[in-house]
Amino acid sequence: MSGSDHSYLDAITELSSEQIEVGTNTVITVSRQIQIVSPADTIWELLINFERWPDWNSKVTKIKTYGDCGPGTVIKWKVDHVKIKSVLQSVVPCQELSWSGTAIGIKAIHTYELQEANHTTLVKSTVRWSGILPKLLKKQMEKRLEESVSSGLEFLGKAAGGIRD
Repeated sequence: MSGSDHSYLDAITELSSEQIEVGTNTVITVSRQIQIVSPADTIWELLINFERWPDWNSKVTKIKTYGDCGPGTVIKWKVDHVKIKSVLQSVVPCQELSWSGTAIGIKAIHTYELQEANHTTLVKSTVRWSGILPKLLKKQMEKRLEESVSSGLEFLGKAAGGIRD
């Protein structure tokens, strides 16, 4: 087994042993959308090319994927100095990308939905958080999440070709 195979298996084992159940335990949900002047396939390529995210999203400082871009792919990343471990849940080309993940005190589900019409694409980003930090610091965490989702969409829009007013 090569070193990279070992890292992949460690990542899978680490994440599969953690039950990431946000759904009924959701404490905070933030959903924002933006109209981007680009076809869905251009936006999709930016989203699924995870290791290039730091090129267009300055909040992502480090990212490593383990596996192909499909359900079960593990992603380890650093966003705003916070280490996050994620697993892709849904990958529907040019329509939906979703992952579940954990960070210290937070369990999350993040979904991007894309709808193309008239040479533009509506991109909706929805994040649901549960865990001890969102419970204890709900207002502060909600504000931070709102800022994160909004800035992520703005970064994506600029990288993809522009935002439609």
